Amino acid sequence: MRDVGVLTVANGISAALSLIQGILVARWLGPELYGVAALVMTYPSLVHTFFDARSAEASVKYLSEFHAHNEREHALSISKLGYLVDFAIASLAFLTVLCTVPWAARWIAHRPETAGLILVYAAACIPRALVGTSHATLMTLGQFPLIASMVTLTTLLRVLLVLGLVLAGWQVAGVVWGNTISTMATGLLYGMVAFVLSGCGTGAGRGVPSPQSGGLSAGPNPVAG
Repeated sequence: MRDVGVLTVANGISAALSLIQGILVARWLGPELYGVAALVMTYPSLVHTFFDARSAEASVKYLSEFHAHNEREHALSISKLGYLVDFAIASLAFLTVLCTVPWAARWIAHRPETAGLILVYAAACIPRALVGTSHATLMTLGQFPLIASMVTLTTLLRVLLVLGLVLAGWQVAGVVWGNTISTMATGLLYGMVAFVLSGCGTGAGRGVPSPQSGGLSAGPNPVAG
């Protein structure tokens, strides 16, 4: 319960920061541009969700079992499979967006000039593919305070980037680029930390909560946070 509480507090802080970001961005951009920014990022997110196999949940289950029995080779195999599946899904989603971006810009965002921004945000899903299996690995190793810290840190990075770029006059592009940079940084951070700690964790025998019970949230609204 203590581990779940740490993650819940981190998600609460993340939600509060995201709420602040959403309110400020909505006021600064106005309803029309705010809506455009939301549509630009919603389309790639929906495409990725359509292909998502939710492999992270399976990774948590099997990694926990193998780690508890000290079956390192099996755990590594599951990790590799998880990364492979996640990267395949992210790549397929990006290719789908790439092929349909003219249509999406015209009929979803209602602004053909936003096609480039849609692709920019879609590209961020590829490095973000590192998050799912890395998060499962860190949970298995019992690194709950570290996960909580990274959730808060990456959310703060996103909020600062988005607000800073919008204030600098980037408007819709600022929202998209702020979210894109922070999403890529999140994927790389999780991947790097999981790689470094994968042989050093001490989570055997500890209960591993599912993502729904207080782990990394499924994903914030890209505009509101």
